[in-house]
Amino acid sequence: MALLLKHKTQAKVITDMADSILRQWKILQLIPRAPRSIKIAEIMTKLAEDHVDVPTYRTIQRDLDVLASVFSLLSNDKRESACHWFMDAEKSVMEIPSMESSTALAFYLAEQRLQSQLPPSALQHLKAHFNTVVVKFFKTQR
Repeated sequence: MALLLKHKTQAKVITDMADSILRQWKILQLIPRAPRSIKIAEIMTKLAEDHVDVPTYRTIQRDLDVLASVFSLLSNDKRESACHWFMDAEKSVMEIPSMESSTALAFYLAEQRLQSQLPPSALQHLKAHFNTVVVKFFKTQR
């Protein structure tokens, strides 16, 4: 009986960890780049719409703090009611681990070609992706 209880407890821990990772991944996908932003209440609503278990407001705050320590997440105010979260527009995005040199070259050439064909707002949205490629493969900062 004790062994069965131990296995059920371990399974619960693994399930809880998987749920947390899924929730944090979904949260990360919801955070816009500056100048746009999102409130925790909006995150909770969108998670619920996406059928993701939303424990508490405080859990989302903790998730955001954890994500901010790893990614370029910022908040404009620590007061709960006024806090807006966003990604730093100037920081590199999460790099694609399997990106090969040929893919990086394609990104670089696309940037050169698209500068005269896309509106500045669209280019600004892609800038972080282009910066990631330049920093990773050409070892220079922009």
